[in-house]
Amino acid sequence: MPGMGRRGLAKDEELNLVPIMNLVSILIPFLVMASAQVQLAVIDSTMPAISEERPDEEPEEDEDPPLQVNVVITDQGFSVRHNKASEEDEEAAAATEEEGEEEDGPTVPCVDQQGQPVTECMTVLVGSACEAATAAGQGCIQDNYHYAGLTEELASIKEEFGEPCPYIEGSPEYGNFNACDINLDESTLECDRNIIIAPESAVRYEVLIRAMDAARTESRTGNPNGADIISEGGLRVRGVEERDLTSGEYNPERPSDARVDRVGRYVSRKVCSENSETGERTTREEEIHNELFPFVVIAGGTAGASE
Repeated sequence: MPGMGRRGLAKDEELNLVPIMNLVSILIPFLVMASAQVQLAVIDSTMPAISEERPDEEPEEDEDPPLQVNVVITDQGFSVRHNKASEEDEEAAAATEEEGEEEDGPTVPCVDQQGQPVTECMTVLVGSACEAATAAGQGCIQDNYHYAGLTEELASIKEEFGEPCPYIEGSPEYGNFNACDINLDESTLECDRNIIIAPESAVRYEVLIRAMDAARTESRTGNPNGADIISEGGLRVRGVEERDLTSGEYNPERPSDARVDRVGRYVSRKVCSENSETGERTTREEEIHNELFPFVVIAGGTAGASE
C-alpha cells in the first residue's frame, strides 16, 4: 500500500503540471510580439574607406576634381574647408602656415539666442539653474551651435562650386532626365552629394546629428521671419504663380528659435512613380527642400552621447 500511495501522488503532481505548461505556451507568443515593438530610426552614413598605400604608384592629378567639403566640429563652432579655394585663399593659408601663426577661429562660430557670437558652444546647467531653465520651458543643456549658419555656408559653397545631380532642378540634364530608366544607377551619377564631418572627442552626439541634418538640406526651421523662396519647378509642382508665398512673422514667445531661422528654398525633383494597378512607371516631379549634401561620411573622433 505505501508504494501505491507514492505512485498516486506522483500521478497527481503530473496532472497539476498541465495547466502550468499551457500557461507558458500561451505567454510565449505574447513575449515574442512584445519584443518586436522596438523601432529604430537610422540615418545613412558611411565610414571612410581604409586602403593600403602604394608608394610605387603615383596618383594621376585631376584637373577638375570633384568638390570635397569637410566640416570639423570643435568646442568653438564649425570649421568648414573645401578643395575649391581660390589661388588668393591658398596663398594666404600658405603664408599663415609659414609664419607659424594660428589659424582664425571657426568658420561658423557658436551664437547665443540673440545671434551674438559666444565662446561656450555647450553649457550644461545643474542644480537650481537647471530647475529654473526647466520651469521656463528650456532644457538643462544649452546648445549654442549655429546650425543655420552651417547650412548657409554649405549652401554658398554648393552654389558656387558644386555640381547638382541631374534629378534636381537647376542641373543641365534636368530637362532630359528619366528617373524610370531601367539602366539608371544613382550611385554612379557624377554630382556632388558627399560631405565629411569630423567631430572632436568632446562633441556630444546630439550636436553631430543636428550638424548632419544641417548639411543635408536647405530647410526652413526655427522662428520664421521671412518669405519662402520658390523656384520655377517648385511653383509648377505647387500649381501657383506667385513666387513669394506666405511670409512668417517673428514670434516673441519663442525668441530662442530666432537664431536657427533659415528661409527655405524649394526646388523640383524628378522621381519614378509606379501605378499599383497597371504597373506602368512614369517620371513625375515633386517639391523638395533644396538638396545640399545628402550623403554624410563620419570621420575623425567619436561624438560623445548624452548622459
